[in-house]
Amino acid sequence: MHDITKRVLDFNTGALPDMLQIKYKVMTENMFRFYRGTCHIFTKISVL
Repeated sequence: MHDITKRVLDFNTGALPDMLQIKYKVMTENMFRFYRGTCHIFTKISVL
């Protein structure tokens, strides 16, 4: 599994499964929504 995929899955651990399905579906609609759904990754990268 890619490191980014693992980070996304780890971040969303404990979230409601129904809501995660919606979140992941919305994230595939366009790049803006993908970045909004994964902003936690990019904020950690920027402080490293």
